[in-house]
Parts: sequence; C-alpha cells; structure tokens
Amino acid sequence: DHTVPQLKGILEEELTFYGIQDGERIGEIGSGEPSFACALTASYQNLQLYLNEVAPLALVQLRYHQLYNPMLQTNNNRVWVIEGSDKSTGLEGQKLDKVIVRNALHHFSEPEAMLQSIRLSLKPEGALFIKEKFVADCQRQCCELLLGRQQLYNLLNGQHFEQVDSTVFQDQLGETWWLFQYRKQVN
Repeated sequence: DHTVPQLKGILEEELTFYGIQDGERIGEIGSGEPSFACALTASYQNLQLYLNEVAPLALVQLRYHQLYNPMLQTNNNRVWVIEGSDKSTGLEGQKLDKVIVRNALHHFSEPEAMLQSIRLSLKPEGALFIKEKFVADCQRQCCELLLGRQQLYNLLNGQHFEQVDSTVFQDQLGETWWLFQYRKQVN
C-alpha cells in the first residue's frame, strides 16, 4: 500500500460518512481522474459504479482506466464511464442508491438542471453526498468558482433536497472540507 497515511485516514473518514454497502449502485458526478473510483473498488464488492464526466480529456483518461487499470476491475465490481452534459448526468432513471459529488458542484455551469438530473437518477430513498470547500474557508488553491455556505444551502433547498447530515474535516494541508448528505424532499 503506497497511500500516504494522512491521506488514507482522510479517505477512510470520507468513505465512512458515505455509508457505502457492498452491492450498491453509485454515481460519481464530475469524476475527473479515477483515484476515488479505485478506492471504492478496492474497498467494496459488487458495486455498480457510474463515473460521470463532461470534460473531454478527463473522459479519455477515465475510459483508459476503465479498460486497463486492474484497480477498477477488483472485487466483482462493474464500472461504467458516462459522458454527461452541463444539464444532465446521463444517469436519469438508473435508480442509484447514492450519488457522490466530490469537489465538483461549484463547477456546474447549470447547477439547477444538474441537481434536477441527479434527483431523477436517484432511487426515491437514495442519498446525495457532496464534498466541498467554501470560499470563506479556502486558504490554498482556491477556485474562483467556490460557493459560500448559504449559496450551497439555497441551491440544494431550491431543488428540493433536504440536508440529513454534515461533517467537517481538515486535509493534510490544513484546508477545511465539508461533507453533506441530502435526501429528496417529500412533496
């Protein structure tokens, strides 16, 4: 295992928060590169894992790893790479147990449409998990698109998601990250 111990602890804390169970159907929106997907396939069995991305170069990288990275082919997991768009996950109707958006929500150019697409991708009792850092907390490598806490709350509430849980942690560089769990609001 070549994982830096601090990183391994942070990832374990994150995975514990998500409460993933063997055999679940999970969508990762804005996957980027496959390190988190590799952590999932190494840690769980029989997952159906959908890696969503819109950036052309990231899609190429994900598809390469889907075919040739043995880490994505462990524990009887199945992995699909899904090309999304600014307004769609490409996963509507999949009835996912969980959708995970890690450090990507602030990059959504059409966040309301994407959150509606996520709603349509989840099972009725499915959960949306968001990992973000906020503009007020950012100390290093601050993206100009980062949201404020109230912006995130208003965005999710406006798309009929209600917060179930949250936690905060610091990474190895001292950056503050938030993890949120949401569920669909019942009308």
